Amino acid sequence: SEHMNVEKAKQNDFAGLEKFKTKPIILVCNTGMTASGIASNMYKAGFEQVYVLSGGFGAWQTAGMPSASCK
Repeated sequence: SEHMNVEKAKQNDFAGLEKFKTKPIILVCNTGMTASGIASNMYKAGFEQVYVLSGGFGAWQTAGMPSASCK
């Protein structure tokens, strides 16, 4: 996984992810709303397989799915 700075993503700065343009990318934010807009912009920038976790991380946690914190 790669952490994408949300401010850079909102400015369409995907330079750090260029090598993944043809790979599947799953975007996750808290509710799925921010990720949806960024996914649209990534698709327009030539990323071929961009997906959004439906309902975001909040829905993931509500469903009892596992998670871990990064340090």
